[in-house]
Amino acid sequence: YQAIDTKLSRIVALKLLDASVQKDPKRSQLLIREAQSAASLIHPNIVQILQVGETGGTPFLVMEFMEGGSLADRLKSGPLPFSEAADVCLQVANAVSFAHRGNVIHRDLKPGNILLDKNGTPKVCDFGLARRLDADESIHVTGDIVGTPAYMPPEQARGEHVDERADVYAIGTVLYELLSGRPPFQAATPWEILHQVLTSDVVPLRRMNPLIPADLETICGKCLQKDRTQRYSTAQEVFQELQRF
Repeated sequence: YQAIDTKLSRIVALKLLDASVQKDPKRSQLLIREAQSAASLIHPNIVQILQVGETGGTPFLVMEFMEGGSLADRLKSGPLPFSEAADVCLQVANAVSFAHRGNVIHRDLKPGNILLDKNGTPKVCDFGLARRLDADESIHVTGDIVGTPAYMPPEQARGEHVDERADVYAIGTVLYELLSGRPPFQAATPWEILHQVLTSDVVPLRRMNPLIPADLETICGKCLQKDRTQRYSTAQEVFQELQRF
């Protein structure tokens, strides 16, 4: 919800559980996890958590309000100009690198979880599936598939343990969609998408649009390697590559 912080006279975003899942302890844990993960990450490209509270036994988050909507909304108008797509992903990679240095991996990066402020600056949000690199899983047991199928790497689709390179893959999926107007894999059902993630090759960007710069295709392709050892090892490397571009 868009709300007013009456004490500080400012517009904020209020996030709480839908009535249908308010009694679900796992959903409540995820919301608290989001607060714990994001509250420690103060960065110009990460949506800031301003307050955590509880009403009627249900937790809620108060966050900075992002007037520009989401990157997913922006994509409804089609692909971004090449330089803008690179700049958005450069800033996202910078934010993700900062999170990784704070021992937090996101695990659900996608255009819907990247919001834009009134100036169009992208900010990563929704750390509900985030995991600390120095902690064991506490909500999802081994073998669970967490995340959004079209944006997750093969190891995550298989329910395996993931590290920073899962977010590197996701940055690649976002760059791919910003340049082409569609995610790397599309199908009628999530299971079909997961099958493609595990078994199919991505359609090369320049096959869809020969005007896409070859260097951007190369950066994106390295992020999207199915074998994580063939990807950039850190989001910082992706940031540096996009900076050079």
